[in-house]
Amino acid sequence: MIVLALVLSLVASPAGSDVTTMLARADSTYHQALASEGMDRTILAQRAAAVLEQVAASEGRWNGHVLYNLGTAYHLGGDLGRAVLNYRKAQRLLRGFPDLESNLEVALAQRRDKIEPGQREEIVRALFFWHHLLSPTARRWIFAGGFLLLWLMLTLNVFRRNGVATALAVLAAVIAVVFGLSVGSDFMASARKNHGVIVTREVGAKTGPGASYAAAYEGGLHAGTELRTLDQEEGWCRVRLIDGSECWLPEDSFERY
Repeated sequence: MIVLALVLSLVASPAGSDVTTMLARADSTYHQALASEGMDRTILAQRAAAVLEQVAASEGRWNGHVLYNLGTAYHLGGDLGRAVLNYRKAQRLLRGFPDLESNLEVALAQRRDKIEPGQREEIVRALFFWHHLLSPTARRWIFAGGFLLLWLMLTLNVFRRNGVATALAVLAAVIAVVFGLSVGSDFMASARKNHGVIVTREVGAKTGPGASYAAAYEGGLHAGTELRTLDQEEGWCRVRLIDGSECWLPEDSFERY
């Protein structure tokens, strides 16, 4: 059984005392929420999330720990959609962080919409497992190492033909190409911002870009459901869910990352 470890850690910041003060205030408020019950817990957790949103907006976008803490605050405050959203943002920076992975798994299990990944999604994840297991930083270092080794071995071969150097050059070229594509896909995903999470409690998914169209899902979709954006038209977005199905949602019903 997975235990939900909702603990806020203070993250050191080079930006100065303002951010440190905000983090301390969020940490204090969050722990007050943990010690409270009912509506008091929800209100205090929401206050902690509001402070952390300020930190994330100012300088925490690239700080996985701030985003993780923001996700835990939203999770405790009952905002499942924004909890999943910020856990996913943090996951891009903190791959393999145990508390994050366990909290995210609990949040995903609490979602009302039980949508399983489609076969295409499963195949892609299996073929490119390293992209999902390693953090962006680790993949960038591996790419840089492979690229450097490639040119080193090629230079060595220019001055002295060597079978070992040739084999290493081939290996380095494969590593550089594989991880270069992986790093490139990170930048493309970041630029596109085509991943998203539904943050409203419930939204009517439609078969077309407007409220007058027929419902795409009986009962609508709910907070925490993940998607990818495909098209946009007059305040509506055509999206694809993880099972491969498509529908139209109002733009303000989800947030991108």
